[in-house]
Amino acid sequence: MICTLAAVAHALAWAVLWTVTWVGRTAARVWGRIHEPRVAKVFHLIGYLLAVGIGAVTLWRPPTSIETPLGPTLTTIWGALILTGAVAAAVAVLPGWWWLERIGIYCVATGALIYFAVVMTLHVQGPPGASRLTQAGVILAFAWLVSANRLWEIRGYTFEPRGR
Repeated sequence: MICTLAAVAHALAWAVLWTVTWVGRTAARVWGRIHEPRVAKVFHLIGYLLAVGIGAVTLWRPPTSIETPLGPTLTTIWGALILTGAVAAAVAVLPGWWWLERIGIYCVATGALIYFAVVMTLHVQGPPGASRLTQAGVILAFAWLVSANRLWEIRGYTFEPRGR
């Protein structure tokens, strides 16, 4: 009985070791295929994936404080622009397909601009003392400035230049 338990423990230890080694090597291989600056690209990917979530949630459960005064069509448009643009940019960022990433960024930025315009319209039309300026500032800071920065980084080429 003890020999059997020892054999099972030994086999289990080898299986865990092999799995950890395989996962580590696979992760290192995937990480190595990403061109520098790897960390920046991963952060951009995370941002695009968050934007995918924002677009999906906007389409699934639109914000009623914005959708109700203006109707569902406009909310659907900016939600769909953010979703499709973020998907395109997320697909393109790691392989360096800058033409597709640019299209995605333009879609996300356009959706954010529509959202910004809606927020500012509701701010102006809102009751005295009510403010949507924080919401507008967050849209500008995170959607527009980050988009403008990334567009500046990838200007001038269709694909990411590869070093030899």
